[in-house]
Amino acid sequence: MATAESGITTNPQVVAAAIDAFLEAEASVAVGESPITGVKTMEAFEATGIASVARERNCPLIDISRIQGNPDMWYDFISPFEPPPDNLSIQFPGITILDEMSCSACQSTVLMLLKRYREQVFDSFPGQENVTIAIGKGHQSVPRGTLCIGNCTAQHKKQGIFVSGCPPVASQILTAISERGNEKSFFIW
Repeated sequence: MATAESGITTNPQVVAAAIDAFLEAEASVAVGESPITGVKTMEAFEATGIASVARERNCPLIDISRIQGNPDMWYDFISPFEPPPDNLSIQFPGITILDEMSCSACQSTVLMLLKRYREQVFDSFPGQENVTIAIGKGHQSVPRGTLCIGNCTAQHKKQGIFVSGCPPVASQILTAISERGNEKSFFIW
């Protein structure tokens, strides 16, 4: 089983930020699972630190294997959720987000990063009127100077700043851009 920060896992800090954002919006929050064949979800939650994050916030963990639906025709009574967006289309002045086939984890990371640290991100690219951020695995190419966030953008890391992770957390992204900002040649195209 992959631990946090290794392989394809959700970083517990990302889960914590999502829980906090929903609680701030006065939503009821529980952490559940997406059934993946062969994964013992509750064990994975413990090993990756997600269970600890949920407990610290009084957020219950949902174990799908323990849920029973009655009556058998429960499906007749459901109200389906709206599907998630195909692309992140939130507007941040001076920021262009290239989102091609990203997951909700990277979308949440970028959303929280820009909500909290937009000015710091923008200030890390001196002399640029626009900062381009790429997330997702579907990019054929990205413009030179792009901030590539997450393992799915690794093929484009020579085009700009690459921050590994699945997903990386805000502190990793801020560290990467501040370190690269000290390399003056990076910003001269």
